[in-house]
Amino acid sequence: MLWDKKKVVLFLILLLSLTILLLGCKEEDQSMAVYETDFNNASGWYQGNRGSYTLSHEANKYQIDIEKAGYKVWEVAPALPMGPNYAVQAQMEITEGTGYYSIIFDYVDDDNFYLFTVDPHWGRYGLTKVSFGSWHDVIEWEKDHQAINHLRNHLRVVNEQGELELYINGELVDRAEINPASKGVKAGLAAATFNDSWFAQANFDNFSYSGISHDVYQEYEDEISKKE
Repeated sequence: MLWDKKKVVLFLILLLSLTILLLGCKEEDQSMAVYETDFNNASGWYQGNRGSYTLSHEANKYQIDIEKAGYKVWEVAPALPMGPNYAVQAQMEITEGTGYYSIIFDYVDDDNFYLFTVDPHWGRYGLTKVSFGSWHDVIEWEKDHQAINHLRNHLRVVNEQGELELYINGELVDRAEINPASKGVKAGLAAATFNDSWFAQANFDNFSYSGISHDVYQEYEDEISKKE
């Protein structure tokens, strides 16, 4: 009888160990980035001239050149669609002219997506929803935020079931709620000129898009900080 109890206890210990192992494997799988690039090459990203703007790969960065005032350009990453929980981030800067840049996310098509935008010139950020081709402010321009660098900025969006966390250079600057798309969504990068500026050149680096929450990216952000 005592031996039977020992076997039961041993079985329970083995079962508990196996459960912990399986949960650990699941967590590890979730922490793997679905797509990331440092743009040593721009494989899968569109490159070419489209009249008012040019998309190219220059000096190990993805580059958007816009030659028209009040114009917005975006490009979707060559990544698989994600579910309702994901994190997307990139490093970006305006290298010539004046303009601003964004991470696009919850992208369904060119008429339905969101943009988390930073304007480094005026030190402000905002959140925009594009719905059936109409543009709406979710968060209007927030000016003079201390987290914004007037040269280069690292933007990150974490979406967990429509609960957004918005980060600039590792600092949580805002939260918002959205109605996430019901099907797989994509993410990408965007740049724009002001209504009174006829040229802007934006460079992008260290882009990643993953179906996990924000906490697994601390090590990744540390690596980016070292590069900066």
